[in-house]
Amino acid sequence: MYSKMDLFSNFPAIISYQNNTEYRDWIRRIFSFNKNAKTYYADLTEKDMTMEIDEESRDEMEFDLDNMQIGLDFFFENTIDSPLFEELYLLSAGTMFSTDIKIGQSVLCSYDFFYLYYTCLWYFFMDKLRKIETIPEYQKLRSMFRK
Repeated sequence: MYSKMDLFSNFPAIISYQNNTEYRDWIRRIFSFNKNAKTYYADLTEKDMTMEIDEESRDEMEFDLDNMQIGLDFFFENTIDSPLFEELYLLSAGTMFSTDIKIGQSVLCSYDFFYLYYTCLWYFFMDKLRKIETIPEYQKLRSMFRK
């Protein structure tokens, strides 16, 4: 589904967001969400979604879980052999009292860290001349987790 170059060629090296809606918009764009794919919380059904529900909760439920997993797997499989990314995965997993590097990747995709993780990924895939450890976003992530 993804090719390294195609994935990032339409996106800038640095992203930013100021709220949950903008964050989820970037997630949807980067992970190529299908607008018709939806994942509902707990036992909710599509019928339940026609009931009155706040806009933010509705937005969170309109989530393409399949494409998210495909994208996470792609990023993980293509970065895990890099000691720098492995370190980020381990450090971020530690915030959840874990050593599971997949949990670490999930932490890196959370609101507080995704914009930094994304930039590290962008440079890893798109700019082989620039060393990941020299970009400010990588340094910031490392320092945030090493506290």
